Amino acid sequence: MTAASQTGSRRAAKAAQPNPAMMWLKYLLIASFIAAAAFAGMLAVEQTEQLLVRDARFTVPAGEVRGEPSPNLKVEGVAHAPLDQIVRLFEKDYSRSLYLLPHQERRRQLLAVNWVKDATVSRVWPNHVHVRITERLPVAFAQLPTGATAPDEPPSFEVALIDADGVLLAPPKSARFTLPVVTGLRREMPENDRRERIYHVLRMLKDTGELSKDFSEIDAGDPENLKVTRMAGGKAVVLVLGNRQFKTRLEGFLSRQAEILRRLPKAHAFDLRIEDRITAMGDGSGSE
Repeated sequence: MTAASQTGSRRAAKAAQPNPAMMWLKYLLIASFIAAAAFAGMLAVEQTEQLLVRDARFTVPAGEVRGEPSPNLKVEGVAHAPLDQIVRLFEKDYSRSLYLLPHQERRRQLLAVNWVKDATVSRVWPNHVHVRITERLPVAFAQLPTGATAPDEPPSFEVALIDADGVLLAPPKSARFTLPVVTGLRREMPENDRRERIYHVLRMLKDTGELSKDFSEIDAGDPENLKVTRMAGGKAVVLVLGNRQFKTRLEGFLSRQAEILRRLPKAHAFDLRIEDRITAMGDGSGSE
């Protein structure tokens, strides 16, 4: 290669290298375009938000009479939950833009209302609010002690409904439920403890099936040692069933009930937990 050719090659290679000043100018132009686009987007969003907040078309109207719910508030799924309490949660949202309605916060507030298991709050444009409630399902009556009484006074109780999660529910005035009565629960008891006790009660009810219809009371004070009260021989007796084989143990007692009550007429409680043996408790004594 001649000296002239080498010189030409070097010049060509140098010319092919990017100019640093041009590269910086190119990046500056790109950055400026991106910044301008972002600013325009932010401005558009702000203008849209201002429209949604200020335009009367998006305002949730208040009730015609002070204290009444908005005609644009629709609540579904309520049978036993306090509807007036649910409606009151949305009073702050009347005469304001639907855009400002804090739907997640309202949902959290709804979940704190008695009987409400789940809830959804939907903003339906331009100015409607739809609320869907899923209520809890009671599985038993809970007989709850109300506090200490004088020694010569009978204990005092209140009655609430309870669901499978151990949540206590206020009995509605108009509804009627055919459910077992469970004792051994307290209002101040942690919800997890009530849930555990109800879980074992439901196990027992499922196992005993149709036989459970004769239970007047279920004592879940010790979830590992359930007791049931039922009529036998014209009197109420307590049967200690333990924590398993509920139906087998109950059927064993029922098959020998007449003979047991004849031999042990003063007994009012029977322990059925020992296989092939029924032990009388209370005023009675002995085993069968």
